[in-house]
Amino acid sequence: MSQTRTTYPGGPGFLTAGGNTTELAEDWKVEHEIMTAPIMTNLHGEVGKSIKYTISKLTAKPVATTSNLAALLSWLFPYTSDSIGSLVFPSIDSPGVIQTRDGYSITYAAAAITKMPDITFAGNVDPIGEFELTLLNAYESAPTSNANVVAVAASTYTSPSMNPLQRIRMPYSVALGSSGILAALETEKGVKFSPSLKTQNVETDLWGLVNMRVTGVDATATLTPMNINASDFFTMLQLENASGYSEVGAILGNLGAALTVTPAVIGGPVLTMPAAVCTKGPLQFSSSKSRVGEVTFVGQRASTSGVLGNNFSLAVRTS
Repeated sequence: MSQTRTTYPGGPGFLTAGGNTTELAEDWKVEHEIMTAPIMTNLHGEVGKSIKYTISKLTAKPVATTSNLAALLSWLFPYTSDSIGSLVFPSIDSPGVIQTRDGYSITYAAAAITKMPDITFAGNVDPIGEFELTLLNAYESAPTSNANVVAVAASTYTSPSMNPLQRIRMPYSVALGSSGILAALETEKGVKFSPSLKTQNVETDLWGLVNMRVTGVDATATLTPMNINASDFFTMLQLENASGYSEVGAILGNLGAALTVTPAVIGGPVLTMPAAVCTKGPLQFSSSKSRVGEVTFVGQRASTSGVLGNNFSLAVRTS
């Protein structure tokens, strides 16, 4: 038996998609799945399966730097509340290309963001979390076409540029509203912002899964405030107030206040939730924990002169 000690493929790679060449912060992968429909009989039950469509999903965590952050935010967060009803995949395919260090390119014909990443605002962690790319068949390409979904080719490896001095690690300030202690919140373990994209598959009998349609975009933020007491907590949660907002049937958006998270250094991400409402959080009575535990803010859409705004925005601090 011969030994082939040099023919065991593996190793890292980088991604080019959405106009960005991105190094990834951790090990990452693409999951592939053939979706099927059962073939049933009354006598024998399920006797087989037929193929509905194939689908692949790439999940990865990007390296964010002060030089690439603006491009990453534009690519990874393409959806707003006004995206509802729009299609995720355009008529001109945007491929996803993986370049491996061992000398191969793996090109998926059509790639689109289907999970926007969390952003963690904290001093000692990478800010951008794991995103998801869905990879579909090439546009108007017959399912039997060569390289309809993916193509593999030999490709010379060239390392992407990377300046470790530009990695984003910085503290943040947090404000709910513009006055009082809530406008100067100190937090434990940072602030976690989580956008949520909801989609509905668009399928045809001939082509299978051809697209996805946006049905909703939600936004939440969680944090553990360190410098507020029980009275401040009740003000934040608005369990009791003179306006009666806590009454059954009250419109949640009427409780909203601007939640802003701002990096201490130029070049980091800035989060604004124009109408954030605290909907959940505990008071803790412990010998080792602060009085207030992790609270959850839900982003609502505020109306200005009858025009609905978005429930969040992201930008790069420039001054």
